[in-house]
Amino acid sequence: YRFVQGNTATQLKLTLSAFGSTTPYDLTGAIVTVYVRNSNTKAFLVARECFINPEEADQGIAYFVWAENDIDDVTGVFEGEIEIQWADGTQERLFDIVQFVVREQFS
Repeated sequence: YRFVQGNTATQLKLTLSAFGSTTPYDLTGAIVTVYVRNSNTKAFLVARECFINPEEADQGIAYFVWAENDIDDVTGVFEGEIEIQWADGTQERLFDIVQFVVREQFS
């Protein structure tokens, strides 16, 4: 996924399922968090809770949105680890890593 430095309106639509499965998770009552770090230095950047629309929760859909200042001063390649905290309190970190590229803005 590609982003421009300083963006806060860009969102990433995630459709989550178990590793090797095409059946989406039911995220009703769940909290999805993406932990982002620099893929070269492994320096932690941000943890951001995703938005889950209740009407789409049973389709495994969550939206990751950068907050103000998240990517104002960074460029490069980043990776995100996705964590689901289920309604019953159990946690699951998904195997697949999300790749992000952030390029410098022109002005």
